[in-house]
Amino acid sequence: MNGLTDLHDCYAEGENKLIKEVQLRMIDRLNNEVEVVEKQLIAIIKEDEEMYKSYKLIISVSGIGKVLGWYLIAYTANFRQFSDARAFACYAGIAPFENSSGKTFKPSRVNAIANKQIKTLLSMASMSVIQHRGEFQQYYQANHGEREKQNEYPEYYQKQNRV
Repeated sequence: MNGLTDLHDCYAEGENKLIKEVQLRMIDRLNNEVEVVEKQLIAIIKEDEEMYKSYKLIISVSGIGKVLGWYLIAYTANFRQFSDARAFACYAGIAPFENSSGKTFKPSRVNAIANKQIKTLLSMASMSVIQHRGEFQQYYQANHGEREKQNEYPEYYQKQNRV
């Protein structure tokens, strides 16, 4: 199920039954089509041993599911399109760039020109993985707490960075 069956909540008691039945049949049809496409994608990936190995590795990472795995393989040409992780991070718009000169210190920012789909999927994966206990959640909490302190006392941290 894709969560599309929540239409049951859209209708009050006694509302148009015909519309509801038509919509439910359409949802069932779309769910079947999604299953067909997913099976075809898996078959294509399994045809290439290297690609299948990459796919299995990708989805073994917490927070990364089959959809993000497919996107990563497609957009990176099975991780051959980019010379290193930094190049991919720039492409996805998740690599921060420092914006400072001799006297000016500005917060690091990411490039706005990025693959928004990959960036969104990676963001969703990271938000998913920090919801579960483990090392990712601990890492997030440790770094997020430090950032909160920096936001609370910006003058202190700016002076520290200049020294």
